[in-house]
Amino acid sequence: MAAIESARLVLREPIKYGGLVAGLYLLSLKDKKLGTAIRTSYLFLRHIDDYLDEGSGNRDEKLPYVLKLREEIELGQFDGGMGDLAKCSLQILANNAGPDDNPKQDFLTAIDAMVFDYQRSKERRVLSRQELDEYYHDTFFSVVNLTLIGFNSQFRASDIPELSYGQGRVFSVRDLDEDWQRGVINIPKEILWEANLNQYSKIAEVRSSAIIREWLISELSQSREGLIAVKIKLDQSGEKLTSRLCNGVTKTASQLLRRYNAC
Repeated sequence: MAAIESARLVLREPIKYGGLVAGLYLLSLKDKKLGTAIRTSYLFLRHIDDYLDEGSGNRDEKLPYVLKLREEIELGQFDGGMGDLAKCSLQILANNAGPDDNPKQDFLTAIDAMVFDYQRSKERRVLSRQELDEYYHDTFFSVVNLTLIGFNSQFRASDIPELSYGQGRVFSVRDLDEDWQRGVINIPKEILWEANLNQYSKIAEVRSSAIIREWLISELSQSREGLIAVKIKLDQSGEKLTSRLCNGVTKTASQLLRRYNAC
């Protein structure tokens, strides 16, 4: 099942997912259980996110399928479908989980964040700064926690919050055009109003706004600074895998910053 999902991603977007999928499988060379746990959790959540995002099919029929998968995790009763990826991951993560860890809840929180995304996209709902931070927390803290538990790391998302918030902000800037088109507005309403824009403005208008551009650069700069501080902390701890996780986001932030500063 994981192999089929991996092939689907690579065939759909080879440049975006080729290296990532290869990395997921290379983890198994270091530790087979580690690789399996990270791979199955990522592919399961990626499957749900893509299913909710794709334009084909009746939008009203999508939610019941996702909520069924969520219920399987909550009840611990799996029917042999995609939920078995989560089941496999949870079984392995249970061995690494500490007394304060709750991998099952992390899965549920991540799914709830994706459902929230799906629902707000239908009405092009605009969020405040505080609401966006809460959204980033729910989305990325849970995923980072699952990864760190799988890595058998001494850290958790709450120890290095800049990693989760950095991912949220950097990926929101990176995917601005795509998100805007599908109704996921990740620019705070305070900034939109200041720029005399709203959720129904054309993406070209958003892109051409000096206020929006200044905000995008600020988001990237602050995120990169926080990610660099996290990387130093991780390097000092000797946790190479966790440090590499931070490297990818930091690199993306730097690339985007150069692009916006060059405009």
